[in-house]
Amino acid sequence: MWDDDREYNDDYATCERTYVTLCVYHESQPSARVTEALGLVPARTVEARLSPRGFPYPTFWGFGSEDLLVSRDSRRHIDWLCDQLEPRAVALTVLQADGFKMSASCFWVSRTGHGGPMVPALQMARLARLGLDLQFDIYFATDDEDGAPDPEDERFIELLEALEAPLGAPNLEP
Repeated sequence: MWDDDREYNDDYATCERTYVTLCVYHESQPSARVTEALGLVPARTVEARLSPRGFPYPTFWGFGSEDLLVSRDSRRHIDWLCDQLEPRAVALTVLQADGFKMSASCFWVSRTGHGGPMVPALQMARLARLGLDLQFDIYFATDDEDGAPDPEDERFIELLEALEAPLGAPNLEP
């Protein structure tokens, strides 16, 4: 159970790496508008534009904990983001009312394939008060530098066997 003491586990055994990013999008407004409103320096911005094939890409403004916090506990990263944003809650509300879409995105790499991240109710409430949804971008650690699954890994072998197994005829009896 999570309490006000916020006992983090910075060496979270099942996590290889994690961080959280406030992602802000708009169809046409410049990213500088978000920077001015929040008074925060973004880690990354991309201006609205058309793709070479004519598809619209929205403005993107991102601010987060990547390379700022040394912790494998996503709770610490989420609390850090809330701590940065709560004093700016009015500015967030104004941006949201002006059509800016935003969410918190938690990047999380599983070290073992089980025992994923946890979001305590108090953190969900903090995010909700800021009008932010939380999404997880989850990956699985590999031994290969290219990120490909290890063909000798038991989990990978089990997955391949399950995919290759015949489905059989469906049971239509009541």
